[in-house]
Amino acid sequence: MSLRKDYRTCFSSDCGYCISCIGGDACSYKNPLSIYEDSTGSEFIHPPTSKTPWEKYRSAMKTVEEAREWLDQQKKKNLRMDYYDLKERFIDAGCPLDSSHQAYDMKVAKDVIVGSILKYPGYSKDFVIVENGVPFKGHSIGRLLLEYDKICIKEIEEKRKKLIKKYEGQFTEKGKLYKPDFEVDLFEITDARSYGVSISGQISLSGDNVGLYNADIQNEIDEMGDEEFEKYFEIVEGYWKEMSVFLEEKNFRWNPDGKGVHGDLPDKIETRNGTYTLIDSVGSQMCDEPTCCAMGHCMVNLEKYNGNNPPPMTSEEYAQIFSILPIYTKEHKHELCALCILKED
Repeated sequence: MSLRKDYRTCFSSDCGYCISCIGGDACSYKNPLSIYEDSTGSEFIHPPTSKTPWEKYRSAMKTVEEAREWLDQQKKKNLRMDYYDLKERFIDAGCPLDSSHQAYDMKVAKDVIVGSILKYPGYSKDFVIVENGVPFKGHSIGRLLLEYDKICIKEIEEKRKKLIKKYEGQFTEKGKLYKPDFEVDLFEITDARSYGVSISGQISLSGDNVGLYNADIQNEIDEMGDEEFEKYFEIVEGYWKEMSVFLEEKNFRWNPDGKGVHGDLPDKIETRNGTYTLIDSVGSQMCDEPTCCAMGHCMVNLEKYNGNNPPPMTSEEYAQIFSILPIYTKEHKHELCALCILKED
C-alpha cells in the first residue's frame, strides 16, 4: 500500500458535483501517484525536469562563454610562446639585423637592441657590447643605434600611412560638428595633422579622451603671427593669476593619482545652456570659451612662435598646467573651465 497522502477534497471547489464541496459527507480522493504505485507495485519516479527555453539558452551561452574564455587564454598563451620562440630563434641565428633574414623580427630586434644599449649607458658608440666575456655578436653600440633608427623610421612610416588612410578627407568643413561612426583618438588626430592631413570642424572624440577636438581653433593658431601670440601671452598671465586666487579660495586640489577632486567647487552647475558637471579626473580637456580656448591652444603650440619675447615656460609645462585645471562638461559636448562658467553663471 502506498504511503502517499490521499486528498480530502478534489482540486476544484466550484465544479458542483463533489459531495464534500456541497456540504455532504466527507470523501477521500486518491493521490494519482498512490494509484500508480498500488496498481504497479513500483514507486513512481519523476522524469527529469525539462529546462525552460531561457534555461536552455543560458546553459548554451555558458558553454560558449567558457569556450571563448579558454580560447582567449590559449590565444594569449600562443602569442606569448610565439614571441619567445621568435626571440630564441632570433638570438640563436646571431641576432640578424638584416630584415631579409628568415629569423628577423622587427619587434624582437627592437627589444634586443634596446635591452643591449640600456645595459651599457655612457659608453662611446664604438664600444663593443660584451656578454659573459664574449662580444655580443660583434655589434658595437653605434651599429645597434643605427639599426634601431631604421626600425623606428619604419614604424613611423607605417603609422603615417595608417593615420593618413584613416583621417584623410573625413573632416573638411569649417564650423561643422562631426560625430564620426568610427573611433577618433586625440593623439591620432593631432599626429595626422602633423603628417599633412587637412582637418577642420569640431570632432567628437572617443575613448578616454571623450569630448570635442576643435580643429578650427588649431587651424587659426597655425596661421597666427608672433604679435598675435604675444597678445595671448599677456592674456594667459592675467588668467593664471586670477585662476590661482580662485583655486585657493575654493580649496581646490586633486587626489594624488589625479582621480577625484577636493574643495568647495559644486559638482553641477545649472546655466542658461543646460547642466554642466565637474570632470573628476585629470585629462586633456580644454575650455571652449573662445578667448580661453585660443589662449590655451597658443600656449601648447609655442613651437610656432618665432619672436624674441617667449613666455617663461615650455609648451609641455603649459599643457600640464591646463590639464589640472577644474573643467565642467555638458555631456562631453561642451567644456568650460571653472573660472569661465562661474563668471557666466
